[in-house]
Amino acid sequence: MELQNCRNCKKLFQNYNIDNKICPVCKKIEDNQFDTIRTYLEKYPLSTLLQVSEGTGLLPKTIVKFVRMGRLVVVENSPIQIECLKCGQPIRCGKYCGKCVKEFNKDFKITHIEKGQNNSLELSEKKGMMHYTRNEKVHH
Repeated sequence: MELQNCRNCKKLFQNYNIDNKICPVCKKIEDNQFDTIRTYLEKYPLSTLLQVSEGTGLLPKTIVKFVRMGRLVVVENSPIQIECLKCGQPIRCGKYCGKCVKEFNKDFKITHIEKGQNNSLELSEKKGMMHYTRNEKVHH
């Protein structure tokens, strides 16, 4: 448990979950936004980014944020396109394509070996990250 500033509202909060960088109030808002998007996409699965934005009342950057976080996945042949932040190749979710992730992992491993920090370093390539995460909790 540590004190930290919320990445959204910048208020100080007591963080009980190291993976969560936002305060409970902003987390609830984010979860409600996600549920709104998911409900819309269940009704209109092949919508464009603009249609989802207009249909939910959320900004396109909010929708893209959920794709970058891996909470939403762009389906095959979707009119919504996001690009790898490094090489610009189209991706379905996350920030980087598989090729760039492999390069990052390789560079990371080489750097740690060069620094003598190869204490049985295990790197995961985050396999399975490019799918819709159906196990998201529904928040009401």
